[in-house]
Amino acid sequence: MDIQNLILLELTGGSYFKSDKLAEKLGVDHQVVVGGIKSLENYSGIIDCEDVVEVILQLTDEGDEILNSGSHEYRVYCAIPESGIPQSDILKMFPGAKIGISKALSSKWISLVKNEAGVPYLYRLIPEVKDDVQHLLLDVKESKRPLSDNEKSQLKKRKLVTESKRTSYLVRKGPSFSTNIRSEETDLSSELLSR
Repeated sequence: MDIQNLILLELTGGSYFKSDKLAEKLGVDHQVVVGGIKSLENYSGIIDCEDVVEVILQLTDEGDEILNSGSHEYRVYCAIPESGIPQSDILKMFPGAKIGISKALSSKWISLVKNEAGVPYLYRLIPEVKDDVQHLLLDVKESKRPLSDNEKSQLKKRKLVTESKRTSYLVRKGPSFSTNIRSEETDLSSELLSR
C-alpha cells in the first residue's frame, strides 16, 4: 500500500493525526509521510493540513556522556572517600573533573581545604547527593516532560543540549474527504494541445 493510501486509511480511523507520530507508527522516515501529505494536498478538499513547529532539545556528545556516566560534579563527589583526597588525584581521574570540582563546590557538596603541607584536599560535606543534571538529561532523551526555562538555560549554558526546530503537520479530513483519489478532469481540448 502506498503512503497516500496509508494516510487516508489513518484518517478513516480517526479525525486527525500528526505527521511525525504517523511516521513513527508506520516505521518510515518523516519526510516520506510529508511527501504523501503534500501530494494529497493537490487533490482539492481531501485533507486539511496545518503546520506545527516544535522546539526540540537534543543531547550533545557531552550530554550523552553525562547521561551514561553521571554529571562531572556527581562523579567528583562519588570519587571522594570519607577521609578526603588530594585535589590533584581527582583532576587525573577523568576529563571533566575540573568542571566537576567547581560545580560540586558551588553546590556545597564538597569542600576544599589545604593541609599542613599546603596540599589542597577535597572532602564531602553532605552524606549523599542526587545527580539532578543526569535526571534532566534523561527527561530530555525520553521526552518525559517539558523542561522549565531555567532548566533549559542551565543545560544549554553547559552545552549539554542543543535546540532545534522541527516542523510536522496536523492533518485532518477535508470537506471532500474520500479514500478514493481521482484525478480531476481538465478542460483540455485537442485544439489547445495543438498550439
